[in-house]
Amino acid sequence: RDVSTVTTGWQVLGAPVAQPFGIAPTGFTRMMQTEGEIAGARAAGRAGIPFSLSTMGTASIEDVAAANPQGRNWFQLY
Repeated sequence: RDVSTVTTGWQVLGAPVAQPFGIAPTGFTRMMQTEGEIAGARAAGRAGIPFSLSTMGTASIEDVAAANPQGRNWFQLY
């Protein structure tokens, strides 16, 4: 099989993503990195992958949306 041209893009919930994965929800991220979920959301936006904000996150939904305005931002609710 010819693998000289490979694309890692995929569709998730009907929208294109650059990779077949995203950043999973992680609680209290700011305890590990000073910008917390905001840094994760920005990184996801640059990589073209979804970002999931945890119910136990340290940033608000609005702050994540502002950090990654064109990105696929999801919220884990339980």
